[in-house]
Amino acid sequence: MDAKQKDLLTDLHARLIAGDFGEVDVYSLLALLLDDAPGGGPVRELGDFVAHRARGKGHVHRYLREMKTVLDQRDTQQKVLRVRAVFSDEEIARALDTALAVHGLAALSQARHRQVQLAVLSMLQGVSIVDNTGTRFGTLELSIMRDVIELLGVVTLSKPPGARGYFRALAVTNDCYPMYSEHGQMRPRSLLKVCVRGGVTVLEGIKPFEIHVGRKRERVGDAPAPITWAEVETTLPDLPVMAVRPDSAELDVPATDRTPVTFRLHNGRLSFPGRTEYIAKDSPVCLCALLLKQRLGAHVYDDTGGYLFETAETLNTLEPE
Repeated sequence: MDAKQKDLLTDLHARLIAGDFGEVDVYSLLALLLDDAPGGGPVRELGDFVAHRARGKGHVHRYLREMKTVLDQRDTQQKVLRVRAVFSDEEIARALDTALAVHGLAALSQARHRQVQLAVLSMLQGVSIVDNTGTRFGTLELSIMRDVIELLGVVTLSKPPGARGYFRALAVTNDCYPMYSEHGQMRPRSLLKVCVRGGVTVLEGIKPFEIHVGRKRERVGDAPAPITWAEVETTLPDLPVMAVRPDSAELDVPATDRTPVTFRLHNGRLSFPGRTEYIAKDSPVCLCALLLKQRLGAHVYDDTGGYLFETAETLNTLEPE
């Protein structure tokens, strides 16, 4: 690495430490570290993958090819299918810290490592996996689950024709898109874009995560009536409300730091942003959601079918969706 490259790397490292960077910065980071990274390691593999989007070699390519082969031959052999991440998030973090240390730069925090790795996963969306003739047999897609955000290897199987197999290729802990359903899954509605501002991860290209207060159909009984604004108004006494806007069917509740959190009535349910701190047990937002649930005869749930303030017994009374 020459003096100019070292200067660029130092500036990039400062932005990472400060928590103000985007995918282009992470792309540049991998490009600068690539030449000095050991062959076959996470930094070299991911740097090559980001730079050359149609891949016909490398660890990820080999893993997807093996998975496809096993599934294509599943009727004729008993080979065990081992599904695993190509590199763990700990392996990637260690490799990045080692590469930075070579140039006298400090290790990143766990939070920054997760944000950098999430940007890498985002950049690998849509990468094509090709065979030795250049024919595509797989691609990479993003999926967000409660505990992890994962990059899925997706391969086209020989039989049945058109069938696809999905495997985890890479994953990072999900600490930026809260979910309450153990089996919930969200896919970006368009290309996901990751940036970090003031140390906070910002995701673009996916529906903002929300919590809803609404009625659900029970196993016994008719379809529930949608919540109306007139009903909401009857619940307002004693609620920790900062402002009420009847014309737009909205009310504001203070967060723990006194910033307003808007509950908006739409399609017969009240919805508010699903940030983790809003559902903390001592949060006024959490208290308000619980009181609304009780006073409106409703339930509190997220976008993926996860419920709050429920027990196994109460959930068993609901009609499966």
